[in-house]
Amino acid sequence: MTQQYMLLFLVAAALLDSGCTDASSGSDDVASATPKYDLTVGNYWIYSLKGYNDQGIVTNSSTVYFTVVRDTFIEDKKWSLLSIDTIPAASNVSRIAIEQHDGYYERVSIDVPRSAHRTDTSMLIYQYPAPTNSFYAVNPRFGSDGGTLYYDTTRIVARNRQVSVPAGSFRCYQYTTNNNFISRDSHGKEGVFPSGFTNVFLSDSGMVKIEAYTVYTGQTVLGVSLELLEFKIQK
Repeated sequence: MTQQYMLLFLVAAALLDSGCTDASSGSDDVASATPKYDLTVGNYWIYSLKGYNDQGIVTNSSTVYFTVVRDTFIEDKKWSLLSIDTIPAASNVSRIAIEQHDGYYERVSIDVPRSAHRTDTSMLIYQYPAPTNSFYAVNPRFGSDGGTLYYDTTRIVARNRQVSVPAGSFRCYQYTTNNNFISRDSHGKEGVFPSGFTNVFLSDSGMVKIEAYTVYTGQTVLGVSLELLEFKIQK
């Protein structure tokens, strides 16, 4: 799977406080959207996935299928297995997810460097309901010493974005998460450094749109987009 595809499936999408290109509109002065991720078995979402070069030209495109395939129980809670298939790349990844009173969670595994140990935990991916400008940690990973745990930060930029995609027009929460990478500075000190950001738009029908931006020769450009084509939510 290419780096562009992985960018969508890793829960590390995100936003810097400035430089965001937003193709949506809306104001928090009116009633906010009511995001929801209905994980009933059989529900599905179909997306158009596009990758762009630094000139904004589409260099590859695929169709991505998100499908809730079955339920599973972890620690006495019912979770859902979400399958993510990309065509024609013939790639498949899966997520174990649950919707709770404060939002959408996924099970994530954190590899500990210099050991065979892996930590599994529940991670809040999309918080709702929540006030504008609230933020929370996502994408945990250890530094090279295996003792320092780094995070990215997701911020709720707006709660009433009107977003138009091929599947229709939706009122959405907008989530923005900083994309960081772990490296060392000129003094050899390890830390996180910005590499771009991602906007995620979530409605009462699930995820509607993703815009993943990356830093290229000092400029922030759109690298990947994901737009909802159609969906099925059982009533």
